[in-house]
Order: sequence, then structure tokens, then C-alpha cells
Amino acid sequence: MDKKYLSKVIFTFIVGVTLGIGTFTAFAGVAEGSWKYYGPTNGYSYKNIARVYVSDNPSNGYMYAQTYAGKDGTGTVPTGYIGAQARLYRYDALVTSTNTVYNSSAAEYLSVCTSTSYNGGTGSYYSKGTSYAYNGNGYTSYSTYQSPSQTY
Repeated sequence: MDKKYLSKVIFTFIVGVTLGIGTFTAFAGVAEGSWKYYGPTNGYSYKNIARVYVSDNPSNGYMYAQTYAGKDGTGTVPTGYIGAQARLYRYDALVTSTNTVYNSSAAEYLSVCTSTSYNGGTGSYYSKGTSYAYNGNGYTSYSTYQSPSQTY
């Protein structure tokens, strides 16, 4: 194979990859914290995680927080055993949150999101939520780890 042709192919490949990465990063940003494992509580072990979603498009910008809480392992837990609340922060100030929601039927997990219509302007956003596990006489709360920040 001709060395000039090969160097053109390599150059084209590198430019294509670079442009592809630039195009990819123009889409919405998602960041998630680490999984937190807890329990057993009333016989069940659980896990939770916080995620933040931020749009890169100022014309229809959005940002929202998600809290996921679920059973660690297979199977389901009874109705009302899992609760979750999602909270979205801008810098270190709480900007929006959900009410605490509980699973309304037997479930493996529960996912709760703040409103996707929130647009608090430019800044650094992160998510940190709380999950709840039924302990036989009420609920025990478990904070998620904070998600990494996403900039809008």
C-alpha cells in the first residue's frame, strides 16, 4: 500500500473520530454517583443511586434529577417497602425536589425524577436523593451519594 495513501487514511480517521467526539458531547449530559448498598432492612437488601441530566441546548434547555432505589438482587419487595425522593441542586442550593414516592405494587425498584421542565439557567447542577426502606415499624432513610456535577 502507498505510504501517502495510508497517511491520508489515518489522517481522515483521526479527523473523523475527533469530529465524532465533538458531535457526541453536544448531546445532553448525564452524570451518576456511585451505587450505595444498604440493609438488610426488614429482611431485604437494597441499593440506590443519584443521576443528573442536563441539556446542552439553550433553546430548549432542561435539567433534572433522578433517584433510583431498588432491591439488591433478584425478586421484588412488597407494596410500600421502597420509597424515594429526588433533589436537584445548582451549585450547593436546592432548586427543585419531588415528594417522597413509595412503590404502589410489588416491585424490584422505584425511580423518581424531578420535573424535566425546570430550567434554572447556566450553572453547575448535581443530584442527591434519599431512599427509604420499610423497617417493620416505619421507614429508615438512606441518602444517595452525590452525583458528579454537570454544567449547563
